[in-house]
Amino acid sequence: MVRFDLISGAVLFLVFGGAFILARGFSPVAAPYPYIINILGMFLSALMVLTSLVKMLKGKTEEIKKYSKQAWVRVGVTITAVILYSVLLRVLGYILSTSLFGFGMILYLYLGKRTKNYIIFVLIISVSLALLLYFVFRRLLFVWLP
Repeated sequence: MVRFDLISGAVLFLVFGGAFILARGFSPVAAPYPYIINILGMFLSALMVLTSLVKMLKGKTEEIKKYSKQAWVRVGVTITAVILYSVLLRVLGYILSTSLFGFGMILYLYLGKRTKNYIIFVLIISVSLALLLYFVFRRLLFVWLP
């Protein structure tokens, strides 16, 4: 597991570093948010590399656990939902498609009992979050959303 963390952290650092370089082409109004996210991602991935190096030096290695078939199905459904979300984003618009995506993913990934009150709560949360994100990106950061 330690080697996996080391390699993953290094790859993530390169990805965030590349995205940071690409963000230099953004307009001055839209650039601060990607800078902040990429710097944070580079910091956390460097921290991941350092902690895995410390674990390797101390000799604390763990074996990678095998995941169940249900876990892989959840990963596949999530990837499919993200692809479907990106396709529907242009058709339905940001607020509606984000609300549907959030609602569906929360209901799918929740393992407990689904009551009527819980479903209403999830609907309110997903719509509220979509509206909040739209307001933050469109009104505060001046980033156009579909």
